[in-house]
Amino acid sequence: SALLFSQGRASRRPGPGVVAAMGARAVEVADDFKPQGIANMMWGLAKVGLVAGPHVVQALEKRAVASASDFKPQEIANLMWAFARMDLRATSALVRALERRAVEKSSDFLPQELAILLWSLERMGFVASKPLVTAVGSHAVERAGSFSPLDVEMLFDSLDGMGLQPAEALLDAFAGSASSSQINDWSRRGRFQRGGGSQRRAHTAHRPA
Repeated sequence: SALLFSQGRASRRPGPGVVAAMGARAVEVADDFKPQGIANMMWGLAKVGLVAGPHVVQALEKRAVASASDFKPQEIANLMWAFARMDLRATSALVRALERRAVEKSSDFLPQELAILLWSLERMGFVASKPLVTAVGSHAVERAGSFSPLDVEMLFDSLDGMGLQPAEALLDAFAGSASSSQINDWSRRGRFQRGGGSQRRAHTAHRPA
């Protein structure tokens, strides 16, 4: 996993033989993987445009569910991003487990990690759980000044794609940001409306069963 992570950071694609060998080995020792190793392997593959084989995905998902309580925010964001980037859909069991962990660790997330997490869930076709949306919203309100325009765009686009209405406090928190004109434009077009109402666009996202 460390090799794939370093290859990903350097945007160098390993040869097919190397990838196959690492995948086979990962399946053999999946029960020994730590959260960082799981996230690094999947992120490294996704970063260089490769897709993990089904046996690798199944083995690492199973291990990730079992060790979800040990995941750190960056590892959650990177793993979910890797699935979304590979156009793979994580299992509901994995999403539920990492959502619960994300709620527990929400105050430790960086703004970019929060935005990536919601973007990844929406990209995979999931609607974030209410506890996660509440936790993300509260943390975003507290640290609104640390969000980049791209973070804000990803955050609100993801909520919109899930058919979720942002809380009033979240809209107010970014009212004076560099992205306020875009948020106001969304509101004018009925995507986000104050007072609790919304006209949600059609979407295919759904909550994990």
